Parts: sequence; structure tokens; C-alpha cells
Amino acid sequence: MGRVGSAIRVTLAHHTDMPGNPMTAIEQPLMVDRIGAAPGSGAVALDAGCGIGRLASELVALGYDTIGVDVTPEMLDIARDAVPAADFRLGTFERLPVENDSIERITSGLAVCHAVELGAVFAEFVRVLRPGGRVIMSNPHPFTAGTGGQAFFSHAGGLPFVRNHAHQTGAYVTAMLAHGFQLTSMTDVLYDEMVTALNPAAGRWPDIVNGALLGQPFVLILEAQLPNV
Repeated sequence: MGRVGSAIRVTLAHHTDMPGNPMTAIEQPLMVDRIGAAPGSGAVALDAGCGIGRLASELVALGYDTIGVDVTPEMLDIARDAVPAADFRLGTFERLPVENDSIERITSGLAVCHAVELGAVFAEFVRVLRPGGRVIMSNPHPFTAGTGGQAFFSHAGGLPFVRNHAHQTGAYVTAMLAHGFQLTSMTDVLYDEMVTALNPAAGRWPDIVNGALLGQPFVLILEAQLPNV
């Protein structure tokens, strides 16, 4: 994101995570179900790669003291207006502006895929989580990223995108285990007809698009926990 011009960042901030995105429409309810209510007063959650605050808003509603971190200032400006109860901070996955051992829950919605080095991401998650802390994370499934799925958004200068790296499922799991996490759940969310209908080719060749994509994995949701010691 550092190489994207400011005008494009403003456009990105106004398009990413907005209603109408089929991936977030499917992913968000599943993420909220997995997060669950705050385990007690003062429980702190971190939304890493928070964007415009869509999951941070859910965390606040669930009773968490909520911190959101993102690399794009324009997104954080929108998030602060949308979710004034949360604390939004500028930062990266590799350098989270969060104290050690201070977080009960980490969420990350369709964002870790933008990171190149997964080990650095999970090293930071370990640093900020308390013992027994949980990560609930979604990403475009490697099938989706590997077949051209990117975070595209419209702009007068063309069709720019934020790169989704096609990290394989095993790469996510290996990085988690290498940093002491215990994998507790792994869910493949599949393409359905709502999603395939939005494919640019579906209007002309719906049978071909449905035959290629229906039932294939669309989103990957992973849950993991640190030992309670």
C-alpha cells in the first residue's frame, strides 16, 4: 500500500468493505458468530487490517474494548467516524502499535493475505496476545487468489487493486503452529450462486461460470488459540 498514490488511497477507502461486496457479505456473519461476546468487562480485542472498521464495529457491539490497526490513513479516517467507540491506530501487521500481552481476541477480515511474510504476522500476534488469546481470521481462499481474485476497486485511472497473495492453506497453518498457536477450526466457505452471478462472464456464459466455480472454495476462515499458560 505504501506505493499507492494518495488519490487512489482515498478511492480505495471509499470502496473497500462497502455494502455490495459478495465476499464480505458471506464472510462477516460467519466471523461474528466465531468471535463471540466479550468474556468479561475490560476484555480487549484487536482488529488487524481493520479497513473502514466493519469488524471493529461488531467487536464494540459484542462488548470488547476495541483497537483497530490499518496501514491506510484514509481508511482510518472513515473508521473513526463510523465507530467512535473504538481506538484506531496507524500501523502494519509486522509492527502493531499495541502493547505486549494486552489482547484477548484478534480478528482480521480478508487482510492477512496482503502480507508477504506470514511468519512476521503471527510473531506479532503472539507478542500482543495474552495467554489463552484467540485469533479469528478470514482470507480469500487460495483457490480464489490463485485464479485471479484480487481486491479490485474502480478509479478514474483504471482498475487498481491491493495484492492478495495466494498463500496456501498449509502456509497459514504452518506459520500459526510455528509460533505456538493451536489450530481450533478451519472452514472453507464455498462459492454460491449469488457470488458466481457477479462474475463478469456470468451474463454471457452462466453455465460455464457456474460449472467452474459453484462448490469451489471462496473464503478461508481459520481460528487458533495460544496455550493458557
